[in-house]
Amino acid sequence: MVVTKILIALPDEYKHFVSAWDSVPEEKQSVNELLSRLLIEEERFKTKEESSNDNCALWMKRKRDQKKKRTICGRGHTQKECFHNKEGKGNKLRCYYCKKPGHMQKQCRTRIRENGEGENSASSSNQVIALPITALNTQSNREAWYLDSGASEHMTPRKEWLTDFKRIKKPVTIGGTTIDATGIGDIKLETFDGKKWKPCVLKKVLYVPNLKLNLFSVSSIADKDCKIIIDKDTCRIVDNNGNTRATAERDGKLYRMKFKLKEEHALSGKSSKKTLKQWHEQLAHQNFNHVKKVLDKFNINYIENKDEFCDSCMEGKQHRMLFSSSQNEVNGPCSIISADLGGPMEVESLGGSRYFLLLKDHYSHFRVVFFIKYKSEVAEKLKIFFAGAKADTGRKIKVLRTDNGREFINMEVNQILQRYGIRHQRTVSYSPEQNGAIEREMRTIVEAARTMLHAKKVSKTLWAEAINTAVYIINRSGTSSIKDKTPYELWHGKSPDLSTIKIFGSEVFAHILKQIRRKWDSKAKKRIFVGY
Repeated sequence: MVVTKILIALPDEYKHFVSAWDSVPEEKQSVNELLSRLLIEEERFKTKEESSNDNCALWMKRKRDQKKKRTICGRGHTQKECFHNKEGKGNKLRCYYCKKPGHMQKQCRTRIRENGEGENSASSSNQVIALPITALNTQSNREAWYLDSGASEHMTPRKEWLTDFKRIKKPVTIGGTTIDATGIGDIKLETFDGKKWKPCVLKKVLYVPNLKLNLFSVSSIADKDCKIIIDKDTCRIVDNNGNTRATAERDGKLYRMKFKLKEEHALSGKSSKKTLKQWHEQLAHQNFNHVKKVLDKFNINYIENKDEFCDSCMEGKQHRMLFSSSQNEVNGPCSIISADLGGPMEVESLGGSRYFLLLKDHYSHFRVVFFIKYKSEVAEKLKIFFAGAKADTGRKIKVLRTDNGREFINMEVNQILQRYGIRHQRTVSYSPEQNGAIEREMRTIVEAARTMLHAKKVSKTLWAEAINTAVYIINRSGTSSIKDKTPYELWHGKSPDLSTIKIFGSEVFAHILKQIRRKWDSKAKKRIFVGY
């Protein structure tokens, strides 16, 4: 099917090649065979084009000479060699092939007809200019590097190989088709100089996701004052001192570079080769676009999914549209803190809690959650939070914004607010939109927790652990009022560490301390990861 599409796409100038291709045995009509034939003809075409002017002059000279030679039949030979010369010296010639007089063996029509030289000559010309290898190679070979005279720069579809990666958008033209290079970086590898492997770094390699293979640019090597020596089956890259820097071996009609990835670099690439959907699940089922931004910020490699649909998100996050709310201007952490109480839950948590108290800073979007068994515990948890916020940020809380729930409107809470000098803002009755920031936050946290519980089919009694995990992760990867800053950075003044992030509900092995196990007891037990 692919071969047919290529042949149909060829211009009219290639009609002779298409006819010659039809004569190829069907079992040999593969993409690789077609590619080989086209690449051979490309070299012939280039040579033919360069010598076209010389050939034209030579042809004109032959025409003048032939006017002198064609004395009997008007064809390109001398009078004495002519078949129709019955009276001249030509009749003394005798062919050693057919034994007939009047011509020599090289002109023998019988020999030419029996050996089929005319057909071979004609068919050899029915070739065509080769298309670029990237347009024809439909089977990806993403591990190999191929020498390419048409590539202006080194190119790869393997993002996980690149170090010092930077996002760019640069159009690259390959075979008349323009595709985008979306990044640039360096690749650490080893080259074979014919005797041993040596470390090497390919600089400024373009990341082109749509490529099917890795292209090693000839022009980039030429710019570094190196030359390429091509033999029948091998290729060498030689510097000005005559030292061989790299080698390649023939692979069909192409030259495959003898490269291998440095071991630690290859392991790094493999370990980070997770799909975007896996990272979406690992980062508490946050929005796909936001997950991409987080991974790019921390220079974490990933494989993009064509399908970004998540069943667990549909089960855990589907909702009706809410009213829009106004945004409040704040000038730093602790300017405004919103608080809300969630519960009672249908089941108690493992710690016996039925409610959770969520507090959110409007500037940094940093969240703090407390789990309580009774509403009367809210005042004590607020006191703990006010003291912790002062220690974390060095700033005093100015405003606490809540609804009119009795857990917030009571004498004990009023005394705590007066002690810390905090102003209490309350929403108008039946108007939760006035405190929309915390209302939306409650929904986000609960949906993330519900989604994680459904994704791993774990017990509902782990709802507190799921909520705590959602708050922990979103604080370290979520958005804030400052672009490219996470809530954790604005609240604590330092970058978070995502290397310890695990998927909630996944199986793990917990180490058993030697102080609590016997000689032949197991050193680890299988458990479920439930948070931080």
